[in-house]
Amino acid sequence: MINTCKTIGCPSFGINNSKSYRMLDNDEIFCVECGFSFYSLYESEFNKYKLESNKNIYKSIGHCSKCGCQNNLIGYGSSTSKKPRRKCLNCGGVFTSSSEKFDIPDSLKEINDIIFYGDNINDYKKSNKVSAKVIGQKFKKLAILLGKENTFIDKVTYHLDVATEVILIPYNSSNNTLYVIVSFCIKTGRVLQLTTNYFANAPLIDEMVYSGNTPLSNVSNDLALEISKKENEISSRNKFFNIDYGSSMLKKNEVGHIIKPVYAAYRHFDILNRKLTEIKYINHFIEHESFIYASCLSSFKEKVINRSCNIYYLRLGKKSNINPNKKLALKNYWKDTWNISRINDISYAICNLTSTLNITNPIAPLTQDKFTKYIFEHPFYTQLTKMSAQNVTLLLDIISVNYNKKLQ
Repeated sequence: MINTCKTIGCPSFGINNSKSYRMLDNDEIFCVECGFSFYSLYESEFNKYKLESNKNIYKSIGHCSKCGCQNNLIGYGSSTSKKPRRKCLNCGGVFTSSSEKFDIPDSLKEINDIIFYGDNINDYKKSNKVSAKVIGQKFKKLAILLGKENTFIDKVTYHLDVATEVILIPYNSSNNTLYVIVSFCIKTGRVLQLTTNYFANAPLIDEMVYSGNTPLSNVSNDLALEISKKENEISSRNKFFNIDYGSSMLKKNEVGHIIKPVYAAYRHFDILNRKLTEIKYINHFIEHESFIYASCLSSFKEKVINRSCNIYYLRLGKKSNINPNKKLALKNYWKDTWNISRINDISYAICNLTSTLNITNPIAPLTQDKFTKYIFEHPFYTQLTKMSAQNVTLLLDIISVNYNKKLQ
């Protein structure tokens, strides 16, 4: 899935262990069919991380919680609470589907209200005489429970436009930030999937762990300049899918890992693809980043091949002196033409990555950033940034569900 050629039309596109791959001396894989090269990622370790992280999500959408299998499942009686069970013929795992929505139990309602209204969590700790550990456990239970609601996708929708953007969220009252990938429905604004690059569970190999401290460069309003800078940054990386987005470290005794964003992106689109299985036609408008495109392309490979899915880079700017419908010819690994235009005070650039039709979507720029604004203006945000990476991840899941409820 992750170590495959990403050139559409190449015989080895999306193929694992193709005979046309050659391992070079610097651990780079080269495809002789099309000339695309990429650094090898740790697929077996990624699969462990993915399955460990996704157990509850897979279960909620009716996939095997042990191996992630989607199709090779049979009915297997009922649980003691009379919920239908399923058995996976792939791994033998038995699980109870939990896709139905649940009311928030009384034990979690107060925590949910504190987050929603931005009340002081320390007051709750003192009045209830509970520890930070107990609060974290409540966050986790609430996030899992509410997360079941974010698995719902309108099955009658034929066409879906999806935008994917990145938010950097501080934590531990420091300069450290989480890399947060958010996908949402452009028409409704509903968050479809949110993934951070924090991993709480099993130990990871060092090569999967993120380490970065380069300060982020200033962003200008010149879209052409920003696109050129991004392309140059990607092309100059010693590893094509690595990114240094600044400091992101855990405290000495804090559990878990901050993983490289490339692995979080592959996990993100794996889940999103499973949620959107029944959608017939999808347009993706994604953040301008090589591994975000590669992971989206890998997960939606079949739909891209049969032309029921198209992917576009979308980059937003502010009001600037630009030429609408200007085309940029830039060094880009997959497509070299950007169309720059403007709607009201918003300038935007779109690069068509997979389709033969160079379309623009005037809805996308107007819809994007609404959830980002909601997060940064949320009454609980200042408390959230003081918490551990684990709690920030859980709180973002909780807040995204409450955001979706406001849209209903």
